[in-house]
Amino acid sequence: TTLATGNAVGTVITVTANVLGTPGTTVTLVTSDSVNIPVAGVSSGSANTTLLTAATYGVLAQSAISNSGNTVVTGDLGISPNGLTSVTGWTFSTSAGPGIATGTKHFADAAAAQAHTDATAAVATLDATPITTDISSTDLGGYTAVPGHYDSNAAGTWSAGALTLNGGGNPNAVFIFTFDSSLTLPLNASVVLTNGASANNVYFITGTFITFGATNTLNGNFLAGSAITTAAGTILTGRLLTYGVSGTAVTFPSAATVTVPTSPTLSINEHLLQITTTATSNSSIAIENGTANSILGFVSGSLVSTPRRPLLGVKYFANYEWAKA
Repeated sequence: TTLATGNAVGTVITVTANVLGTPGTTVTLVTSDSVNIPVAGVSSGSANTTLLTAATYGVLAQSAISNSGNTVVTGDLGISPNGLTSVTGWTFSTSAGPGIATGTKHFADAAAAQAHTDATAAVATLDATPITTDISSTDLGGYTAVPGHYDSNAAGTWSAGALTLNGGGNPNAVFIFTFDSSLTLPLNASVVLTNGASANNVYFITGTFITFGATNTLNGNFLAGSAITTAAGTILTGRLLTYGVSGTAVTFPSAATVTVPTSPTLSINEHLLQITTTATSNSSIAIENGTANSILGFVSGSLVSTPRRPLLGVKYFANYEWAKA
């Protein structure tokens, strides 16, 4: 964005800075006169621009969420349109049990309904992505995939072993696996990430149900058109989400672990937000997290204050004001 000579003093440019990274990572905003402005504390967490509000959920269902073991969900848990009475076996349930969810719980509220809407929309978007490989006759056990959309016109086949996802050095690489009907995983199945692949960008989508095998160690987002059932020893870095009008229940028949993945980590020289202005004096930048503001002012190129770290999980906005020289 350029402010040409003649722009009025006080002109404001607002840039939405949807930058992903781990807390404490430094993001550099670069101006035309090569002044580097470090912004400490990137808003991080479960950001996923495909899943939108559903991204914070480790578990999302419509009719029921039941648990029978020492399950731990690190992330939000939600159900809609049914409510708390349909959630059983958790420390917070009316019918209490040992299951723990560390995030926010949503029972038949607007947030859960919106998350379901967003999950359903995400499936439509991902399903519309051009298919790169037909896996209707492919056994995913022992298979290695590169980024792309893999589609089966039937149920998924996974006899044994690991599915390896090779990101090719790209942390933003996306892997989409769609199945017209169901997906059943075998004993000891795993999804292995290599060369920069991220669990945040891996999607397994079924038209009907998803069933895990015992001692599965998995990475990715599992979205089922009907029900999802885990198994003993399931360890998932990802999300269990039902979608659509037929999405029903998520069931944990024994102890499992679900951890919502964090955003990709920034690398050096990545995700730079470049700002160009003709102003050389009376320049300022405001970093806002929605509640607290702090100003970076420049007097002869000197940094006069430091911004507060944005709250984790909050999208922040950068407002730039420049005056003519």
